[in-house]
Amino acid sequence: MRVHRFEVNDRGCPLVTCSKCGTQTYSGRSSGGSNHLPDEAIAKFFRNKGWTITTSGKKDLCPACSSPVRKPIVKEPKVAADPKVIDIKPKVTGISELPPREMTREDRRIVFAKLEEVYLDERTGYEADWNDEKVAKDLNCPRKWVEIIREENFGPAHAPESPQIIALREKIESTQGTIIEIAKQTADFKQRINSMVTEALTLNTRGNNLLMQVQALRDELKKITGR
Repeated sequence: MRVHRFEVNDRGCPLVTCSKCGTQTYSGRSSGGSNHLPDEAIAKFFRNKGWTITTSGKKDLCPACSSPVRKPIVKEPKVAADPKVIDIKPKVTGISELPPREMTREDRRIVFAKLEEVYLDERTGYEADWNDEKVAKDLNCPRKWVEIIREENFGPAHAPESPQIIALREKIESTQGTIIEIAKQTADFKQRINSMVTEALTLNTRGNNLLMQVQALRDELKKITGR
């Protein structure tokens, strides 16, 4: 039984069959009124449901088969006037230094939450081993986002020195002070030694002079006494 070009079921409701996948759909109308509807009205009913309705019915398509599958559009790089120069705008991802896209509220919330974990306070800054770049890598976001949220809500970027570094620095300063004191004492000791050497040389010269005088007196006494 047919109602013009559309088939009907046992209740007289027009149906349409997809020529591609075989899906069937009924109009859902009672048999009393369906037989009197013109083809245009029935076709319009199915088209409003997303069907592709053809005149012959041989290429009718259901909504799923009517929707074309969209392939991803791949943009080819634009070639500049000089064929040796290619105008390609690199995509901004990760911690790139290129201008990042505008942050969403969700982006701000995520960065803020991470800074809450690793940023101590405005006086101290980050925990040891943390900085803007490491936070950006951890979140896989532009480093500029981290800078913006930190500066607006937390404080400067400086990170404290680890306890080991602080202890080593204090030890070096203490050792340097000891070395300076030893150098000063050494210089004083050298000066004292130089003074003593000078005094010893002076005494040696005086001693030699006295020996010469004693020897002269002995020679004169020998001449007088003949012995």
